[in-house]
This record gives sequence, C-alpha cells and structure tokens, in this order.
Amino acid sequence: MLARRASGSGGEGPEMSDFGAFEKYTKGIPTKLLKKMGYKGGGLGKNEQGIVFPIEAKLRPKKNMGMGFNEYKEISLPALHESKPVEGRKRKKLWSKKFERIKKVHITAEELLAKKQEQGFEVVQMNLNSEEKTKDDYVPMPELQHNIRLIIDLVELDIQKIDNELRNERETVVIFQMEKEKLKALAACQKELLSNMEQIVSVLDRIDNESTLGTLTLDSLAKAFADLKQQYTEEYKLCNLSCIACKYVLPLFVLFFEGWDPLQTPTRGLEVVSLWKNLLQVDDILTISNAASLYSQLFMEVVFPAVRISCTNIWQAREPERMLHFLESWEKLLPPAALQTILENIVLPKLSAAVNSLDPRRETIPVHSWLHPWLPLLGLKLESFYFTMRSRLESVLHAWHPSDMSAYYILSPWKTV
Repeated sequence: MLARRASGSGGEGPEMSDFGAFEKYTKGIPTKLLKKMGYKGGGLGKNEQGIVFPIEAKLRPKKNMGMGFNEYKEISLPALHESKPVEGRKRKKLWSKKFERIKKVHITAEELLAKKQEQGFEVVQMNLNSEEKTKDDYVPMPELQHNIRLIIDLVELDIQKIDNELRNERETVVIFQMEKEKLKALAACQKELLSNMEQIVSVLDRIDNESTLGTLTLDSLAKAFADLKQQYTEEYKLCNLSCIACKYVLPLFVLFFEGWDPLQTPTRGLEVVSLWKNLLQVDDILTISNAASLYSQLFMEVVFPAVRISCTNIWQAREPERMLHFLESWEKLLPPAALQTILENIVLPKLSAAVNSLDPRRETIPVHSWLHPWLPLLGLKLESFYFTMRSRLESVLHAWHPSDMSAYYILSPWKTV
C-alpha cells in the first residue's frame, strides 16, 4: 500500500476501494467485530467524528529536506479528513453548553420541603422508559442523567415521607400530651373527691355517734348537713346525702311536733321545716323528684297527722278563719299532694255536712261568710253545694214580703258566684 501511495501523485489521497484491503489477510474479523458493536462505516465514535483514513506518510522531493525547508508547505489532508474533527469539536462545544445548562442546583431538605409545600406536595411520577429528546440539542449521557434524576426523585420522595411521618409523630405527641393533661386533671379530681369523701364520712360517723348517745338535736343536725351541702355540693348530690339526712331527722321531727295543735299555733316549726326542705331538696334535675319525695314523705309522716287530727276533731266549717290561717302560713311548705289531701279529705266533707244541715230561718251566721272564703282554693268543687243552697233558700222565700230586706242581704253576695 505504501508503494502504491508513493507512486501516485503527491496531492491525491488513497481511494475508498483500497480501504480495508488488508483484511484479506485477517479474514475480515476486525470488520465483523466493528459491525457487532454498531459500526456502519465512516468515522469512528458515537458521532462519527473520527478520521476515515489513517495518517499517511508523505515522501519529500529531496532526502535532506526538513520541516519548513525553503518555506515548503506540507500537503494537507483532504477536506473530507478535516470535516469530521471540526464537526466533532462543534458537537463537543454544544455538549458542554448543554451540560452547563442542565447542571442541577443542590438544595437542602428544608428548602425541598418548603418548595413541595408551596406546590402542594405534588406526587412525583416517574417513567423509566420516557426521555425528553430534542433534535437540535445533544444531551450528554442521557442514561446517566435519567438515573440521577430518578435517584433524586426517590430521595425527594423519601424526604417527604420522612417529613410526613415526623409530622404525624409530632401530632401524636401533642395528642398524648393532651391526654396526659386530661388524666392528670382526672387524677386530681379523683384525689380531691376521695379527700372530700373522707371528710363526709367523718362527719357522718360523728352524727351517728351522737344519735346513738341521744345527744343529737335538730339544730346540730341541720347545721352539720348545711355545712356539708355548702362545702361539698357535688358530693352531696352524688352520694344522695339528703336521704341519709332524712333518716336522722325523722325521729327528731316526731319528737318536735309531738302534741302540736296546728289550729292553735299554726306558725310553730315553720323555720325548722323550711330549713330541712332546702336540705332535702337539691337543684339537680335528675334528683329533684327523689328529693321532693323525701320532703313529702317527711311532711306526710310528721306534720300531716297533727293537721288531720286537729281539723277533724276541733275545726268547725262555720269558723273557717283558723283553718285558712294555717293553710296560708304553710302555703310555701305544703307539698302539692298534702294540700290536695287536706282540701278533699278534711275541708270538703266538713263543708258538705254544714251545707246539708243548713236552715236559713235559724242561721245566725250568713252562709256566704263561711263558704265563699274557700272559693280561691276549691273553686268549681263548691258547685256541688249550690243545688242544696237553692232548695234551702226557696223554702223560706215563698213567704217573703218585699218590705223585708233580709232576703236582699242573703241573696246579694251570691250574684257574682
């Protein structure tokens, strides 16, 4: 090949037909290996920037001719040889600019979380088979850059995951702290309740001891339970101390009202009963019915028997003042059931008997003077007496003379009734 090149003209390069002719001695193995690696002919390299022809040895006109002799110009390679390296250099320049343009800026984890928070923690979607390519710009090492981006995305996901877990842990800590405070407050309340219960038990033991010795009085008992209700209001409701108080006060009330005549001294015991009504009743809606029943039971067992005996044996229907005075004095302390029982079982039978025995010709007290005062309390229940009243008055009015004014005084009070 060198002899052929030397015999030729100095300005001509080797012909393409002679390229690779030496492979006849190597059985074409180098070309086969190159084709397996993707070589399709032309310059070597990914962008075919390598020279096609090998560097040629040039024979100078004279043997003793050195470089630069008599301004001798070296024969340059054909344009084909120079075009590839020039293009390669241009590619390399574009490669470096692209590399500079896509260079990543490193940020901290805090900056990354702040950025993701502004973006609303968008989910990073990864596609291993997708790459953005442009025809004009060359991306150097796209597989490496893709892998690096993938690693960065995975790290960002890990950072976000760790941050979410950290946030959850902090929220859990806050919840546990609040629960701890609640339990501490509950423990303090339970401790205070236990201490209060111990004080209440000590007071009840003292009251029980005084009751056993017979030194317990209504005043001391009322003061003890009044102090308990004032100091331990919640425990007073919770433990239903009113029921315990009723147990101790009932025998003392029996002794206090023994021999009492409500018609003679209707105001006796008003202050005592009023005090115990407040002690036996509480403001709690759930226990108000029970407390009301306790007070009603105390009244019906102690006060009502004295009222029934005195009104049945002593009170007369034609003298309503004493009975009305008693009812007015005890108006705020009478349980509704007790007032209803007194009116229906004591007052009405007495009035009925008096009306049935009425004789207008012999009566010295006008009937309206002792019957009409009961209108505010009995109302329509007195209508059952009106028929008897008309029949009694009719029997005496048939012989009446207009000059007699007594009929006017008897009938005029009934006009409004």
